[in-house]
Amino acid sequence: MQFTATGTDTSDWWRDARLWALLTLLLAAFSINVIMASATFFMFLSIPVVVASSFAGLRGTLALGACALTLAAVSVALVEDQFFSEPEAPLRIIVFVLVIAASAWMAFARERAEAQRRIAEAELDRRARFDELTGLPNREEALELVAASLQRARRAGDRLDVLFVDIDCFKDVNDSHGHLAGDTVLQAVADRVRSHLREEDFAARIGGDEFTVVLHGAGQGDDALVVADRIRAAVAQPLVVRGATITPTVSIGVTRAGPLDDVDSVFSRADAAMYRAKASGRNQVLSG
Repeated sequence: MQFTATGTDTSDWWRDARLWALLTLLLAAFSINVIMASATFFMFLSIPVVVASSFAGLRGTLALGACALTLAAVSVALVEDQFFSEPEAPLRIIVFVLVIAASAWMAFARERAEAQRRIAEAELDRRARFDELTGLPNREEALELVAASLQRARRAGDRLDVLFVDIDCFKDVNDSHGHLAGDTVLQAVADRVRSHLREEDFAARIGGDEFTVVLHGAGQGDDALVVADRIRAAVAQPLVVRGATITPTVSIGVTRAGPLDDVDSVFSRADAAMYRAKASGRNQVLSG
């Protein structure tokens, strides 16, 4: 299961009533400019573009700016003799073009700032929901995902299996090899667990050395136990960390969600099965 956190802007700039109002104002300014045939009214064409740059985004501002430039060219062509009879007309044209360009730049800067804000918010959201070390969903996110999975399985009549995975003697790893080595072991265990899951399944880190795995529709019989044992065997491969060879093992408790189960009941049974696996000698898979 892929997890992403992104912000999406679903508004369409061309559907914005304010933009159409500004386009109407632009046409009115064009009409005044042609009727009065004066460079004094020429700058009125830039007002809607300046206003649009504050809310319409880059595309909306560019669209309105293109309209303004086109109407400006048409108005100049229609009343060229009267227009250029005013000595300041060329200067007004230059200022007009600069105002349009500045408005487009303002819209670009606002859009870029907004994009950076959305990226920052998405990153904060990701950090709030995912474990920084392993990249897996954290406990809070796992609780929501499991609750949603239970509801979905209940509606569809599908099977749902929940695994509790706990690293055996993880404190000894930290004490003997240091916390950096412990972090490496956690990352390796997370990667090995994740590598044995299908797209519809997911794993999460719910504690210091604890993980949960949710298997959607694992099939009939003891398929969830088979998957759990594959995970156990994969984790138990030797790992070289800072020149030392560490062979991590995990104890796994497996439970199948029933139609009346909630997150607490499922987690409680999986946790109890995991502790029985530890009490039975560790590096084992037991169901509950």
